[in-house]
Amino acid sequence: MIKPPFTLKASSSALAIAIGAIIFQPQVASAQQRQATPLQEITVTARKREESLQDVPISVQAVSGEFIDEQGIVDFQGMAAYTPSFSYTTAPGASDLYIMRGLGTSGSGAHFEPSVGQVFNGYFSTRSRLGRAALIDVAQVEVLKGPQGAIIGKNTSLGAINITSNKPTEVFESKFSAQYNFDASEGYEVEGMLSGPLVDGIRARAVVNYRDVDGWIENIPTGDDIQKQEDLTFRLMLDIDLTDSLTAELMYQRMDYERLGKARVVAGCFEFGGFSRAKAEAIGFNCDLDDSNSTLDIRRENPAGEPFNTREPWNLDSDMFGITLTWDLENAVVTSLSAHTQYEITDFFSGDQMSAITPIGGGFSSTAGERIGINNAEDYHQFYQELRISSTGGGMLDYTGGVMYFNGEMNFFQAFHSIPGAIGSPAGPAVSRNEFAGTNTESLAAFGQVDWHFTDQLTLSLGGRVTNEDRKGRKAQVAGEAYTSVLDFSLCNRPGVPLAACTMGDDGQTVGGFITGDIDKTNFSYNVSLQYALDNSNMFYVSHATGFKSGGFDLRGAGDPSKFIFAEEESLNVEVGGKHTLLDGTFRFNWTLYYTDVDDLQSSANDPFTIQQIVAPANVTSKGVELDFLWAATDNLSLNFVGAYTDAEYDNFIGSCYLGQAFTGTGCFNVDAMGNGVQDLKGQTTPYTPEFSFVAGGEYRVPMNNNMDLSISGKWIYMDKQYMSIEKDPFGLQGSTNRLDSTISLKGETASGSPWTVALVGRNLTDKKVFVFGNSTTLSSQAIFTTNLEETRSIALRLSMGW
Repeated sequence: MIKPPFTLKASSSALAIAIGAIIFQPQVASAQQRQATPLQEITVTARKREESLQDVPISVQAVSGEFIDEQGIVDFQGMAAYTPSFSYTTAPGASDLYIMRGLGTSGSGAHFEPSVGQVFNGYFSTRSRLGRAALIDVAQVEVLKGPQGAIIGKNTSLGAINITSNKPTEVFESKFSAQYNFDASEGYEVEGMLSGPLVDGIRARAVVNYRDVDGWIENIPTGDDIQKQEDLTFRLMLDIDLTDSLTAELMYQRMDYERLGKARVVAGCFEFGGFSRAKAEAIGFNCDLDDSNSTLDIRRENPAGEPFNTREPWNLDSDMFGITLTWDLENAVVTSLSAHTQYEITDFFSGDQMSAITPIGGGFSSTAGERIGINNAEDYHQFYQELRISSTGGGMLDYTGGVMYFNGEMNFFQAFHSIPGAIGSPAGPAVSRNEFAGTNTESLAAFGQVDWHFTDQLTLSLGGRVTNEDRKGRKAQVAGEAYTSVLDFSLCNRPGVPLAACTMGDDGQTVGGFITGDIDKTNFSYNVSLQYALDNSNMFYVSHATGFKSGGFDLRGAGDPSKFIFAEEESLNVEVGGKHTLLDGTFRFNWTLYYTDVDDLQSSANDPFTIQQIVAPANVTSKGVELDFLWAATDNLSLNFVGAYTDAEYDNFIGSCYLGQAFTGTGCFNVDAMGNGVQDLKGQTTPYTPEFSFVAGGEYRVPMNNNMDLSISGKWIYMDKQYMSIEKDPFGLQGSTNRLDSTISLKGETASGSPWTVALVGRNLTDKKVFVFGNSTTLSSQAIFTTNLEETRSIALRLSMGW
C-alpha cells in the first residue's frame, strides 16, 4: 500500500492550527450580537416525494452531507455515533447488524437480511454488507424510525436508511480534498469531484475516493496495527434532458474494498473444566478488554508449510447500475427506477483466534500450522424496478402510488478447516466442514398512499402495500480435507469430529445433498396518520403503522430439515409526536413517543463449539421517547441535541445460553454433551439497547479578516450500558461511555472566489474503548470471549479546495 511522503504528529498539527487562529485577528464584534438568521428548511424524501421535515408525520433524523463530509465519515458505523436510536455493527466473518430503537436482526450470518432497509437514490438494497459502503459525496442521509412497510416496503419492518447523493450541477464545479489521520486509523484519504454540463441538456458528476489507513488494534508479534483498510469508491452520474418534461438520470457506482485483520480483542477468559484464565494468559491471551486494545495476530501457514494467509483479509467488489426516468406532467410526476446491484465478498476468519502462538523469551513464535481457519465467500445479484406516480401537491388530495418488482440471488460458501488436536479430535487427517447455501427471492408489490387535507390544519394519511414474496433456499454440508477442495463423505460421521458433520435427512442419516425450502407469502402492510397544524410553526401527529419481513432459511445451522425454514417477522408501531419551529424560525424542536411490538423477530446466536448459528424467533416490545432540537442562538452560535430513552425487552424468547452459564448451570437448562443449552430471556433487555443515549453539541463561528471564518465545534456523545451479545454474556456488557468529538476549521475563499477549508477533526478524544459485537468460543483450545472494538481516539487534518 502506498504511503504519503510525509509524516505529521497530531500535537504539532493542533499547535499549527491554534497559532493560525491567533494570527488571523477576528473582526471586532458588537457588544450585542446580531439577531440569528432563521434555520434553513430541511427537505426529506422519506415518503418518495420532496417534503419539509417539519411536515412529515413520522420520526426522521436527517444527517446532512456537509456534516458527513466535514467529519470525514465514510460508512454507517462512523455515522451511527451521531444517531441515537440507530446503531450499526460490523461482525467478523458474517453479516452486519442494523439496530433501530433496540430492535434488529441480531445474530450474524448469510441466513439473515436486515429488518432496517437501505435505499440509495431511490434504489432498494436487501443485504447488510452494503452498509460498509462509503458515504461519499452524499447530500443527505435520513434515518427513518419505525416500520416503513407501506411506502418503502421490503425489509423495513423496523425502519430504513434513505441516502441521497449529490447530483450533477447546471454550472461547472470541482473539488479536491485530502485527509491525514493520526492515532487510530493512521493513514490518508483523498477525494476528487467534477460536476457540470457536458453539452446542452446533458450534465455529469464524477467522484472518486481513495482511502489507505491502518487500524487501531496493535498486533503485538508484528508491531502492525489492524484492521488495515484500502478502499476505492467511484461514482459517475449523468442527467439527460430527453424532452422538456422527461429527464433520465444514469448512475454507475464501483466499490473495491480491501481489509486486513479483524478489529477484535479478547474481553475475557472462562474458568471451568479444563479451561482457565491462567492457561489462557500463559499462551499469550490478554483477558482484559480495558487493559489495552491489542491482539496477537500472526502469519499462519497451511499444513504443507506454504504461506496460507496473513492477517485475515476481507474483500468486497461491488457494482451498481441505475436508471431513473422522471416525467413531469401538469399535476403529477411519473418516476421509473431500474437498478442492478452485485457484489462478491471473500473473507478469512481465524477461528482459533490467537492460540497458534508460543511465548519464547519475551517474544512469540508460531506453532506448526493453522488450527482453525474459516473461509467465507458470498456472491449476490439483485434487480430492482419501481414505477410510481405522485401528485405535485397543492390540492385537497395528495397521492403516491405504484408497483415494485424485485429479484435477488445470493450464493454462500464456507469452509471450516480443523486441524486434529485443536478441539480434542482424534488423530487423523485434517478435516473441513464445507457449507454450500443460497437463496432466490422474487417479490412483487403494489403500494399507494393518499393525504387528505380536510382543512389547512388537519390532514389524514392512509397508505398500504400488498406484497407477494416467493423465496427458495438450499443448504448442503459436506466433510472434506482441510485447506483443499477435496470432499470426503467418509469423514461425515467420524467420531470426535462434530464440526465435519454432513447434511442429515429427516431420518437422521447422512444425505450429503441439499436441504431445500420454499416460501410463498402474501402480506398487507399499512399506515394511517392524523396530523394537526396548530399554526405555521407547530404540528402534532399520531400514527399507526405495520411492517413485514418474509421468513427465511437457516443457512448457517447444522442442517436440520425440520428447522430449515424460519417464520416471517411482523411489526406494529404507534407514535405520537410534534414538530415545532419557534423563536422566529431560529429554534427547531421535534419529539416522538412510540410503542413498537414485533412478532417473531428473527435472531440467532453463535454456537461456541461448532461456530454455527442457532436460530430462534422472539416476541419483543420497545417503547421510548426521542428528542431532537437545533437552536441558532446567534448568527455565530448554534446548539443542538439529539437524544433517546429506549425500553426494549423480550416478551417471549427462549435463547441459547452463554458459554460459562452452560457449564455452571445457572439459568440454563437442557444442556447437552456439547454444552449447548437454552435460557428463558423473557423480560430481559434486548442487546444493543442503551436505556439513555444522546449527542449534545454546539458550534461557534468567528468572522475573520480577509473573508474567512474560524469555526469551533464540539459534541458530547453519551451511551448507557448495554449488552453486546444476544446471550447476555457478562463479558459482553459494555458499560456507559462518554465520548467527546471536536472540530476546528478555517474557511475562506481565494482571490478568484474559490472556497477552501482547513480543519482539524477529533473523534473520541477521551479515547474510550467501546466494543460493538461479541461472542464466546472454545476453538482456541481455551474458552474465551472476543469482541470487536470501535475506533479509538482519532485526530485528522483535513484540507479541501473547490473551483
